[in-house]
Amino acid sequence: MIAGVWANAQTSVTVTLPDRTILQGETVFLEGRIVCPGFCSSFDITVQYDRSVLRVENAAVGGYLGAPEVVTLPANGILFDFASGLVRVAASSSADVPGDTDVLFLLVVTGLNPGVSPLRIINLQVNGSLVDQTQVFGDDGSVTVRTPPPLLRVTRALEVRSGPSTLFEPLAMLPPDTPFEIIGISADGAWFQITLAESVQGWVAAGSPFVQTSGDLARVPFVTTPTPSPSRTPRPSRTPRPTITPTPSQTETPTITPTPEPQFGFVVSTANANVRSGDGVDFSVIGTLPAGSRAIVLGISSRRTDWFFIQLADGRLGWISSTVVNYDRDISALPQISPPVPPASIIPTLPPLTATEVTATAEGTSAPLPTIDPSATAT
Repeated sequence: MIAGVWANAQTSVTVTLPDRTILQGETVFLEGRIVCPGFCSSFDITVQYDRSVLRVENAAVGGYLGAPEVVTLPANGILFDFASGLVRVAASSSADVPGDTDVLFLLVVTGLNPGVSPLRIINLQVNGSLVDQTQVFGDDGSVTVRTPPPLLRVTRALEVRSGPSTLFEPLAMLPPDTPFEIIGISADGAWFQITLAESVQGWVAAGSPFVQTSGDLARVPFVTTPTPSPSRTPRPSRTPRPTITPTPSQTETPTITPTPEPQFGFVVSTANANVRSGDGVDFSVIGTLPAGSRAIVLGISSRRTDWFFIQLADGRLGWISSTVVNYDRDISALPQISPPVPPASIIPTLPPLTATEVTATAEGTSAPLPTIDPSATAT
């Protein structure tokens, strides 16, 4: 916490930094969010990070202060001290009300090396008509960078089974060009165990010519699984002597056992909809869901793109946008599924800024704002 003694929630201001886990080499947006009584029309924050674990590529003012034309940056309003691992963001607004989001500022960061980098607020000032500086608080965050796990992709649709043998039942069809994390190897080295969705695993034949792997397989543990037992063939019974057949009574109508409802239900398409290999329109189309058809829901994208992870009737797995389907359950209760890494064409490429590149302007005059579009990864 920064400064002051906690007061009632009606007059206190809190700026919160996220806790996030990313992969080494991955570039993501981090959002600093604010809770403020009334409207906090200006802020000045400095964040410290571990430069051996994390690299800050860029920074910008979020939408809380309003549209860019009403936002002003002071001299050195966005400033980087890479040697010390510091970034400063400061701005003010001439608007009377906040924008339609609580995002105060954005950082674009890249994971350099495995480890944990704190996101520590070492300076925080917020101003507004109802703000008392003794009641301004900052919640620190962190970024955990982990080594990319070994991944498996298939070059064509391939069957995944419940165990490391063709004697185990098929679970689904893997869509091509979609990465799945390898979490185990069978004792004979012939099968890979992969994660399909949260708490759902399956097995793929390692020797298939359609299987491609990446990453360090030496870190993957061997997994011992039970061998499926074939069902025992019953011995033939002795043929009974013929008996007189009585007049048959009315045959009882068999009871139909309903198919169990999937844990997270179904989505129903509102139009002929594409099913893709990832959570955005830049991923390849792997199939379609005709209008009025339904698919089993396995989860939703952890990138908050509002794309469902689904299983089609033929067992294939893929992603479909929430804008083309109906779902009658609580989306917040769905498992968060990590989608594939976006194609290189949609990863934001923002040139790093240095202190000398920031246009120094007089206090209170307009200065150009760095443009960051977080929705670039959402389509």
